[in-house]
Amino acid sequence: MKLDQSKNSDFTFEMTSENVEKIIKKIKSHINDDDNGYCRVGWAMAEILGTEQVYNDKEQVLKKVRITSLITQSGKYKAESSVKDYRDWDIMLNSDYQKSQLEIKLAKSTLKAYKLNNKATIINVSFGLINLILLVIQILLLI
Repeated sequence: MKLDQSKNSDFTFEMTSENVEKIIKKIKSHINDDDNGYCRVGWAMAEILGTEQVYNDKEQVLKKVRITSLITQSGKYKAESSVKDYRDWDIMLNSDYQKSQLEIKLAKSTLKAYKLNNKATIINVSFGLINLILLVIQILLLI
């Protein structure tokens, strides 16, 4: 059953920033709290907005793209084309995100260690030069 968009204006909805936040929270809770592993954006939109996604016109697809881009921008979540609807996206945890965060922490601690090591090297070289100068002075005083 295909519905004419002009007859079904009640299926269009205003995408406020509050609605977007609610949809993103719903997606995250569905993935994490319910241990589903993924959540389809169109399903979350229908759950929050209380409307069935009867058809996927260009406007609704763009709204799904907007939500998908917002939730995946941090890298913690990733999106794949939905197997249920090619005009929708499945959001899931990005398994490489934890690894990348650990790599960033490791890189920062390594950089900190290098900086500390460089400072210690400068101090050691300075003391070595001072000792060398004092040794030369002692030798000159003995002669």
